[in-house]
Amino acid sequence: QVKLAEYGEVFMDVIREYLQQHPEVVKKPQPAYQQKRRSKSHPSSAQTSDTLTETLMLAREGLDAEGIAERRGLKSTTVSSHLEKLFLQQEKGMDIMQFFAPDVFAEIAEQFTVHGLTRLKPVVEALGGKVSYEQARIVRGYLTGSDEP
Repeated sequence: QVKLAEYGEVFMDVIREYLQQHPEVVKKPQPAYQQKRRSKSHPSSAQTSDTLTETLMLAREGLDAEGIAERRGLKSTTVSSHLEKLFLQQEKGMDIMQFFAPDVFAEIAEQFTVHGLTRLKPVVEALGGKVSYEQARIVRGYLTGSDEP
């Protein structure tokens, strides 16, 4: 929280500048992995499900992904999937920097500019295992759902 208050805006400025210099990482057509068909028994609604809402509330409290997983008794893969969806839906009140150190975020984002937003494996492998698939998934959701240039 202290780091976020002290450095958050500076890091966000760096990220905004990066995204302006690399517009190809945002505003892509929705890849097939994000397009889900809903059955007739599952309502087609833009509303966030109850489980996503719980994750969102904890994220808004400032918990990181591990903290959310621990509090909810979920696997980290489930929480990263929730966070990706929430960023894709452009939910307000979540700050990408609560989940990443700025340098880690920038490295992951850069690899998405090189490898595209469709697959996680090339991004994770390009970073030599320094980041997890869960981290890459969250950044992909942010980059894909971001309104910022």
